[in-house]
Amino acid sequence: MRLSDLRDFPQYFARRNVMRHKELAELIASNSPSTGANYFDYWLLYSHIRKTGAKEVLELGPGLTTLVIAQALYENGGGRVTAMEDLPQYFEALHKIIPEHLRPFIDAHLSPSHQVHYGPFRGKAYQSIPERDYDFVWVDGPNYDRETEYDADILQIIAKRDKPLTAFVDSRVGSCFIYSLVFGKKFRYDYIRRIGKLTASKRDMKTYKQIFTRMKWRGTIYGLFRI
Repeated sequence: MRLSDLRDFPQYFARRNVMRHKELAELIASNSPSTGANYFDYWLLYSHIRKTGAKEVLELGPGLTTLVIAQALYENGGGRVTAMEDLPQYFEALHKIIPEHLRPFIDAHLSPSHQVHYGPFRGKAYQSIPERDYDFVWVDGPNYDRETEYDADILQIIAKRDKPLTAFVDSRVGSCFIYSLVFGKKFRYDYIRRIGKLTASKRDMKTYKQIFTRMKWRGTIYGLFRI
């Protein structure tokens, strides 16, 4: 069985769950230039927020997922999703598809992205994310060169956190590789569902020096056994 076949199963069950929810299904039927998410992403975000009662959500890269998150907040009775976008055409498209009953739950921001570094690792981050006590983050932006960069915002956010923060990452393998180096076992990537999950605080972050030292010792041990 191919990996693509295995990936069909979570999509099937997620789509079935979404279609059983009339309001959610209607939201997803809206048009948006953003095509990065899928039914598993929609159901994952909706069910996580409904279950955990997250109130202050940060979305890095909005689209239909913004409406899904806002719908979950609406059904929970309150909350806010801060939606960050760096491309004007997507920002304008988002405003066109927000239904009136969800507007009070969405705080959309257009912010340019810029390069930042974590040791030698070069990433992209939004220039101005509102300082809020976020309790959940969805990482699907900003846009970056997947060959040479990664999404750096989550590192900057968690570096300020004393208490653990949960984040889901949408199929960004390069970014997930960097997160696995920095957070170790606190980060996991599901290759079937193509979703990364992280729950960590600043105490869980490894510096570049710590990452390099660990690699050096592993290389030394490997070299000794090769002699």
